[in-house]
Amino acid sequence: MRGTLRIDPALYPGDVRFSPDGSLLTVVTNFRNPDLKYSIQEVQKRDDPDVYVWDARTLQPRASLKLPDHLSIAEEFTPDGRYLLVASNHSTGDSQPQDAAIWRYRLPELDLVDRRDLPGNPVNEIAVSPDSAFVVLAHGKKAPVLRVDGLHPVRTIGEHPVPLSRVAWSPDGHTVATATDNDNDIVRLWQADTGNLVAEVRANSNQNGQLAFSPDSGTLAAGANDWTVTLWHLDPDRAVRRLCDMLIPASRYSGQPLPDTCP
Repeated sequence: MRGTLRIDPALYPGDVRFSPDGSLLTVVTNFRNPDLKYSIQEVQKRDDPDVYVWDARTLQPRASLKLPDHLSIAEEFTPDGRYLLVASNHSTGDSQPQDAAIWRYRLPELDLVDRRDLPGNPVNEIAVSPDSAFVVLAHGKKAPVLRVDGLHPVRTIGEHPVPLSRVAWSPDGHTVATATDNDNDIVRLWQADTGNLVAEVRANSNQNGQLAFSPDSGTLAAGANDWTVTLWHLDPDRAVRRLCDMLIPASRYSGQPLPDTCP
């Protein structure tokens, strides 16, 4: 083991990310103490760091980022290594919906460049396009897309019947996947540049964990709450070939003909 990085024991570590060049390591943190009763508003006003940043080569601290009156949720580096994006939520009252925000920090200085507020719903996850031009957020029941430079809204992708929990951008840049934590919902695939629905996929359980595309963008993996990971082949020709491979032995045994789509 190379070393151990430590944070304040009163803080709970969340998402961990390496910068594309491997020089920086970040973790988002939130205050948690099971022995104390406190409101979200009280936690927001604490002076605890919301994001820790270390030099990944020396394991020395580089910076501690504070998001005033916000709770950090997720962070992502842009693939070109120019920026660190941090998503956060802000609560105005116990009975009021949380508001979201996204913060852009310039690298390597880690200077705050700008911030955009997204009222009305909390954010649960973000994903950056492979060309570093756009960021998509799991925000409420939809997935708004912002341009990284300036954080200006570009379009809104799709809609689910319940709030989104996961979002992923395919490595080829063509597809955005969205999912929720609802057993009755499905994973949906959207055309990234238009927001049009491409496909819907369903597993045995749809209370999804992480979403991830394969490096060739041909397969989508999704974790579920039944301790399984489901893989979907997104190339129709590849999917048909696999189905035919399963049908051929059954056809030989039963004598039933294969579908016309099978060779």
